[in-house]
Amino acid sequence: MFSIKRVQGRSMRPTLRAGQLLVFKRTKVFKPNQLVWARIDQRDVIKRLISLDTKGAYIQSDNSESLTYFVKLNQLKARLFFKLF
Repeated sequence: MFSIKRVQGRSMRPTLRAGQLLVFKRTKVFKPNQLVWARIDQRDVIKRLISLDTKGAYIQSDNSESLTYFVKLNQLKARLFFKLF
């Protein structure tokens, strides 16, 4: 299953720009360095997957001012499939 998301904010600059449309593919298999769509505190976020293990994953923004988040594996919803523009 695929989902389309629009980038909001600048946390993923320079990789992604606000307003870009992205196509995500839902999966249960993730690899480090992929861009992922995750659900944190009732909101959708697009971040880079840093590492993962059986307990969860570390994700962060590409922006140098970014925070690193630890999420449970069920909070990872999909991986970036391609950019529409």
